[in-house]
Amino acid sequence: MKTSRLARAEMLWGYLFTAPAIVGLVLFTAGPIVAVVRYSFCEYNMLRPPEWTGFANYERLWADPLFWKALRNTLIYVAGTVPLGIALALAFALLLDRSLRGIKLFRTIFFLPVVSPVVAVGLIWSWIYQRDTGLLNLALGKMLGAAGIEATLPAWTVNEHTAIWAVVLMAIWKGLGYNIVILLAGLQEVPRDLAEAAEIDGAGPWQRFRHVTLPMLSPTLFFVAVIATIGGFQVFEPAYMLRVAEDYNFSVHTVVWHIYETAFIGRSQMGYASAMGVVLALIIFALTAVQLAVQRRWVHFR
Repeated sequence: MKTSRLARAEMLWGYLFTAPAIVGLVLFTAGPIVAVVRYSFCEYNMLRPPEWTGFANYERLWADPLFWKALRNTLIYVAGTVPLGIALALAFALLLDRSLRGIKLFRTIFFLPVVSPVVAVGLIWSWIYQRDTGLLNLALGKMLGAAGIEATLPAWTVNEHTAIWAVVLMAIWKGLGYNIVILLAGLQEVPRDLAEAAEIDGAGPWQRFRHVTLPMLSPTLFFVAVIATIGGFQVFEPAYMLRVAEDYNFSVHTVVWHIYETAFIGRSQMGYASAMGVVLALIIFALTAVQLAVQRRWVHFR
């Protein structure tokens, strides 16, 4: 009897301690999700009550060239930042996974961009990308001049063909340290005796990495890939902060940026912005489902 009373008391205290988190989840996550889905079927500008319009917002979205251009830019961003960011992070994590003097200092240095304010990062990279005085064009100009090549270097953030890649490069630099920390933690969980046994059997560095380290690290790589993909589709700040004056040709507009401008700039078309948000969420959900299905082929859980 005392045991059952004690169990009920513990359960009650458990519910009490988790109640704030559950209330917060309902108010700030589940509630807004339901509201967004509802508003996506309405015409709503926050000044008048929502007016039901059915699938009108989705029909408009299908015919909106700016949405498709924003989606294209977002796909390019994801295709650039996810594989390149993970590959670079893995390379640096392998270099930092050593017991050397001062190695902790280098780990800290690599993580500094992650905690740097995005506004400051955007200003720095805007200067780097300047056409006449930017560090990138100055360095490229000297290299090409030394090789005897004359070329007109672009304004990276204004040129329609280079602007989104300028955002990709800045985003990789800023987020590299986060992926390094996660992959480094995964590398330190790889049993050393497996690599030592493979070395005794005559396996070289590449063979040990391919057949021992990589399979053991695959769950961590999968986690990083999923998180990076989801975050890539939600990108807003890097593109917004790196813009020069106004992005007249929409060369760096992303879906989230387009949602922001539709909802809060101009006529405040909250219903149409909600429809774009629902479509973006469905795209992310579908790609995550594909990643979960494909991971069975290459992820090796211990």
